[in-house]
Amino acid sequence: MEMWGTSFTQKPTTVKYKRIASSISEVGIVEPIVISRLEENGDTFMLLDGHVRSTIARDRGATTIRYLISNDGEGFTYNKRVNRLATVQEH
Repeated sequence: MEMWGTSFTQKPTTVKYKRIASSISEVGIVEPIVISRLEENGDTFMLLDGHVRSTIARDRGATTIRYLISNDGEGFTYNKRVNRLATVQEH
């Protein structure tokens, strides 16, 4: 299976990357990445959600990762579920 859209030219050093990397170190990858098939019957997929998780796993030498395959037109709305509030604001 070939993945499209998963390569970064340099390792991210953002707070988000570091936070997710720390979480993965503590509990592992809880939520699988989400991919969508680019061709009807092909083995080429586009990564829709989980770019940072995928990068961290690859940086750590992982050769496999859990994933969900999106089969519907809602496949490009995954980032709408992201909570942009700070932890303090949630309570």
